[in-house]
Amino acid sequence: LCALSFAQEKPSTYMVAQRDTCDLFMDVYEPVAIPGDTLDRPTILFVFGGGFIMGRRDDPWVLPWFKLLNENGYRVVSVDYRLGLKGIRMRFDLFHLIQSANYTKTAVDMGVEDVFASVRYLADHPELGVDMDNIVIAGSSAGAMISLSCELEACNRTVRAEILPEGFHFAGVMSFAGAIMSDTGKPEYKRTPCPQLLIHGTRDGAVAYGKMGFGRWGMFGSSYLVEEVL
Repeated sequence: LCALSFAQEKPSTYMVAQRDTCDLFMDVYEPVAIPGDTLDRPTILFVFGGGFIMGRRDDPWVLPWFKLLNENGYRVVSVDYRLGLKGIRMRFDLFHLIQSANYTKTAVDMGVEDVFASVRYLADHPELGVDMDNIVIAGSSAGAMISLSCELEACNRTVRAEILPEGFHFAGVMSFAGAIMSDTGKPEYKRTPCPQLLIHGTRDGAVAYGKMGFGRWGMFGSSYLVEEVL
């Protein structure tokens, strides 16, 4: 991994927003020019994983994938978000399930807010060359949960989505072990969602593959979303 990382072109870094606890940055990895290429490839907006307690936009394990995407003509934008569960003790016994679910939902919401700030930054800086009608959002684990929720909120034009450009929509979602965390029951889209690629292990012990819920609370995983929602 280190050899691939050092061989990769250094990204351009931009400060996107300032929060009470931290500043948020994005790294832009430019694609390699492919002679004779005429395909209109999307920009990949990547959201890292780490259980909302750790992880970085430049985690070494993901840099080889960025390099592969760049070599195939794709621009990659890797973004920061606040780690909403860092320092919080999560308890999953019967008496603390709702509290832990609330903590997780809050962490997802914070992530969505921060990713939308990055989308707004890209829209406000056309010199970066990103086609706002051709952005595929991708994420792993916690990042996948944020990515799926970003598409849901963009389709439903929630309060957090008001920062997005008028008429903005993602061109696609790539979710690696993701789910939608909801405190209002089954997720519902007010407009048709974009195409989504959901990759998820059936034995995932951290993020539900199917549905895990109680009352209005629920974690709706890849299998449930494909069969019941999308």
